[in-house]
Amino acid sequence: MKLKKIIRDEFALLFKGKFPIALYFFIVPILFSVLFSMVYAQNSVKHIPLVIFDQENSSISRQLVQIYNDSEKFTIVDYVPDQESFEEDLATNKALVGLSIPPDFTKKVELGDASNLLLVVNSTNNLFGNVALMYSKQMNQTFSIAISQKLFEAGGILPSQSMNLVYPIHMGLRVLNNPVTGYKPFMLPGLMLNGLQIGILLAVGPLLVREYKSKKYGKEYSSLSLLIGKTIPSWILAVLSYVVSMTVLFFIMDLQIAHKVIELLAIGVAFSFFVIQAMFFFSSISVDEVFSLQVPLVYLMPGLLFSGLTWPDFLMTSFGKFFSSLLPISYAAVNLRSVLFSESDPFLWRDVSYMLLFGLLAAAVTLKIFSFRRKKSYVKG
Repeated sequence: MKLKKIIRDEFALLFKGKFPIALYFFIVPILFSVLFSMVYAQNSVKHIPLVIFDQENSSISRQLVQIYNDSEKFTIVDYVPDQESFEEDLATNKALVGLSIPPDFTKKVELGDASNLLLVVNSTNNLFGNVALMYSKQMNQTFSIAISQKLFEAGGILPSQSMNLVYPIHMGLRVLNNPVTGYKPFMLPGLMLNGLQIGILLAVGPLLVREYKSKKYGKEYSSLSLLIGKTIPSWILAVLSYVVSMTVLFFIMDLQIAHKVIELLAIGVAFSFFVIQAMFFFSSISVDEVFSLQVPLVYLMPGLLFSGLTWPDFLMTSFGKFFSSLLPISYAAVNLRSVLFSESDPFLWRDVSYMLLFGLLAAAVTLKIFSFRRKKSYVKG
């Protein structure tokens, strides 16, 4: 009966007031999903500003420029007549990439000599720099193959033979699990989870520490029943928020995952439990409610970087791997992405088990601390 009363009271507390605490569970992850979907609306890096310095302006050089002009990866923002203007466009960020074509470009191509193009990349933003280098290399390779094929054909070699001569190795490409190679499916699931754990922090963080002063529940209520009674309402709301947030993601990313409901729900249930118990731990050791919100931020905020979502964990330092192993999002984000976009995830159930186990361990430690400090608060009166 006492446990039921605690659960009922905690539900009432979460929904109390003009701005109920329960809203934190929903607002933050949904906002993260919607707002970051706008950031990644393009889904990949496109329309990189490009300046052209064509020192020859020949038929062949214009063909090369046209390849860049036709690509959605680049947008030509300027054609400059001299080196000074070329460098100025790059220095003022009017263009992030510059292509310089030498004055003897056609002559060397027709003689079969190597002709050196100059690609200047402003790599202040490494994302732009890497994409520009990759796609420029592909386009230049395509152009080189086409020119070489024409030279062989001019020498009387059949088109099919000339293609095999200039491009003897053909590589097939099959992209698994992210066929559009976009950033939206790559990032949004993890960002939603990050929003969920922040929402849980804002809602759950102060729940234990305020008991030391308020003594809302008397000595007749055990610390275990209080911990369980506070966990259940928060856990239910967190899982419900996860389901709602995932539904939002399904609409944003146009996913069909009906056959993966159990796996997705398992991640949400285990992740929510782990985060709640971690927040209860910080709450149990905090001196006041403000502290219970500030300290966990140091723990949660680096989580996205250490989760393996954006940078693989096997490339982290030993400390990075250790810190990553302490974070709930490390066990959830990559698995969530894998479940959404691949047929199977070999580590899913292992990591779900880890989250539940670590949540129980955190709860056990929290119970010891909470019981001790609660008894001490009664002694002090």
